[in-house]
Amino acid sequence: MLGAAALLAGGIPAQASAFGPGEQTILKVEVAGFRAGTATITVGNATEQAGKKVYPVVLLADTASLFALYPLHDKFVTWWSFEKGRSVGWDFTGDENHHDRRERVRLDLPEPGKAQVQTVRDSQPATSAVVADVPPGAQDIGAALFAVRQLPLTPGAAYTVPIFTGHRSFPMGVHVGAPEVVEVEAGRFTALPVELAVDFGGKLHTDKPIRVWFGNDAHHAILKFEASLGLGSVNGEAVQYQPGLDVPAKSP
Repeated sequence: MLGAAALLAGGIPAQASAFGPGEQTILKVEVAGFRAGTATITVGNATEQAGKKVYPVVLLADTASLFALYPLHDKFVTWWSFEKGRSVGWDFTGDENHHDRRERVRLDLPEPGKAQVQTVRDSQPATSAVVADVPPGAQDIGAALFAVRQLPLTPGAAYTVPIFTGHRSFPMGVHVGAPEVVEVEAGRFTALPVELAVDFGGKLHTDKPIRVWFGNDAHHAILKFEASLGLGSVNGEAVQYQPGLDVPAKSP
């Protein structure tokens, strides 16, 4: 079967998109069994980046009061191109335990196979943009799940999605399991369990695949996830899901 890396490098095959502007998913997140906060993922309306039409996919993460000793307020915006079938870059702003960080990355700049990376820490002057090598069709971490949603998630299928974190690249293995019924706060759904083999570093390091349950329909909504990371077990489930507008299929 053709791998996702090849699909994404050449563009997603012509089909209606699994997601579109107006879509919103709210997940409650637990760390080591305790309610840690919420993650809200919203697909915005079309805008332009470098003269190209893109759609902002906005992830907002906030800690609950239980974790007030380590406050976290992060905003990650990945710029999704339906024409390319992938992200063309991202902007991150974060306040983690009273330390702020900003990061701006643009893929395929100054040329295909390259990326411009710029970071700012604790309100210091911005560093000069660093040009890094990236694999063809690379996705950022925020766009990875949306790239998986665009794939034909056939039970038993396996794919590879190239990931660029802003500092390093790795191939993310994707394996689709058999449909099963899951119950989350948002309701009862038939879902496809998908194992994602990742190679994060630091506190996000894991030797086990991350498991994500996607809706077994045309939208492949994110319903639930389980991860065992260096900082502990992290689980999440959808408490609300609102589908967005349809984006028509592109001509091949």
